[in-house]
Amino acid sequence: ASASIPEGVTCIGDSAFYGCEVLTDVNIPNSVERIGNDAFRYCHAIKALTLGNGLKTIGARAFDACLSLTTLTIPYNVESIGDAAFGACKGLKTVSIGSGATSIGTRVFNTCPSLEEIMVSPENPAYSSEDGVLFNKDKTTLIKYPTTKTGDYVIPNSVTEIDHASFSDCTGLTA
Repeated sequence: ASASIPEGVTCIGDSAFYGCEVLTDVNIPNSVERIGNDAFRYCHAIKALTLGNGLKTIGARAFDACLSLTTLTIPYNVESIGDAAFGACKGLKTVSIGSGATSIGTRVFNTCPSLEEIMVSPENPAYSSEDGVLFNKDKTTLIKYPTTKTGDYVIPNSVTEIDHASFSDCTGLTA
């Protein structure tokens, strides 16, 4: 089943599609500015997710446990991504974060055992990525290390803080 939110809708409320297990495709138009907390939580079958360019806020746990989602592109206008917004997305492999994100909550990509890389637009004023690892802009805080990266990893000398659960579920990390 697919859900295509009509143009003109500006907000998808808290828990709007919570637990909708047959939902496979979601198309969110440019008019939507906010996706509420838990809006698509436990929608295990979502494989395709299109987020409109008008989106500014993704609520806490909005897409938590969307097990079939593999690729995520967060548009340039998104400013805020809530706590655990994409937690437990077990199939999620690649994430692209646009230039507008200035607030990313805690544990946003925790328990994503397939995560290979997180990329951030070079124009983003608050966040950056290097070799698929998510940092704040000046690389003083390591936010998330992708769980499937293998081998050794040397934390950059600029890092003075490592966020909570940054290395959780990293099965291929050797040193």
